Amino acid sequence: MSAAVRTAIVTGAARGIGLAIARLLGGQGIRVAMVDRDSDALQEAVQTVPGAVLAPFDISQQGQVDECKGRTVIRLIACAYMTP
Repeated sequence: MSAAVRTAIVTGAARGIGLAIARLLGGQGIRVAMVDRDSDALQEAVQTVPGAVLAPFDISQQGQVDECKGRTVIRLIACAYMTP
């Protein structure tokens, strides 16, 4: 990822590939907003990522996504899986 990127939002960040990517980015000095609907798992996961911030919400709920509009987002990395 470019050195110009300073902030990333990673969805599905409580576990699996989302958590792995959040850890990788955090280790590179990039500020990471970790998003997941499982707030308990996310609370634990955020402790393992340097400089990460907690963003517990469900990206399948438009109202919750709308609440996050207006924030500065440089890079969005979507790892959340949604079923129809």
